[in-house]
Amino acid sequence: MTNRRNTQNSELVAANHAQNEAEMASGQVTMQSYPERLSFYWRSPCSLDCVMCGKHALGYPLDDEKQVLRLAEWAEEVFPHLGGLCLCPSGEPFESDVLLQIVAHAYANTRILVVSNGQRLAGQILDQVFEYRVDHLSISLNAARAETYQAITGAPFETLLTNLRELLRRRSGGDGRPHLDYSIVAMNRTAPELRDFVRLAADLGGERAIIRKLGVSIPVAACRRNIRFDPRVENVLTDESVGERLLDDLCAVGESAGIRVSADFGRAFTRPPYRYGLQTSHALDARPWKALELTSCGDTRFACGKPADLGNAWEFERLHDLWNGPKWVAARAATVARPAEPAA
Repeated sequence: MTNRRNTQNSELVAANHAQNEAEMASGQVTMQSYPERLSFYWRSPCSLDCVMCGKHALGYPLDDEKQVLRLAEWAEEVFPHLGGLCLCPSGEPFESDVLLQIVAHAYANTRILVVSNGQRLAGQILDQVFEYRVDHLSISLNAARAETYQAITGAPFETLLTNLRELLRRRSGGDGRPHLDYSIVAMNRTAPELRDFVRLAADLGGERAIIRKLGVSIPVAACRRNIRFDPRVENVLTDESVGERLLDDLCAVGESAGIRVSADFGRAFTRPPYRYGLQTSHALDARPWKALELTSCGDTRFACGKPADLGNAWEFERLHDLWNGPKWVAARAATVARPAEPAA
């Protein structure tokens, strides 16, 4: 497997970003530039059995990993131009070597983001995180106390903390990578320790503590573990005002602890300049110009949670043809036609 992580491509990335910004500023809907961020989503095994997770329901099929690798090969033309590569499977990416085979396609100036539960970040896997220079790890911390973590995930909290401390030790002698985010789902089981979570995320070298909204999926894992779990009862974000008050409180804790706090709900999700995690000076929703997300079957979208209905990769010979396909062009045109969001 060829590892391109040592091959520089800064000029191509910078040129693509400049052209992309110019095309978006002029409201252009047919693109000469490539997407700046490419994301892969696939259903992979997971080492945890979290009570709030409906992703690993009974009969929930895992994806053919060879299909995911074929998609990466199909998308080959975009890799030299990418500013970011995001790997976010439904499961734990380090359960197989597919993740690192995709990472190996990326050049030195492509920022790599991986979402992980951290339980397998040890030994050879941790070695490869540093060897392949993964830029950013987003760790699902899930709790601030061992007993809560065990009850939610079914796994030992100490294993995760040991892995993270070793990662921090090794990072201290390098270039500061990987950068770390930590996330937690806000629900009744975690509400009493959300402040402690923010402080722990800071103590573990995190740059951001992320508060996530509880999903409404059927918690099959809880049923399998014979644990009573009703998302309607567990939800603590009963309306927007409750979420905003909670976020204000946690932001104050974060300011004291030296860590930024954000959320996937309310104004924190839309406030510039961090809108959607994409670098742009425009008020437009930048995603249809900048982000291409590929699911394992080849369907595409510009944001997680959006319908994957913007065309299928296997219907197009080249990625750039898909990027300028009729559905992507229509998505950009619809965005241009909408009034810009006011700055917060």
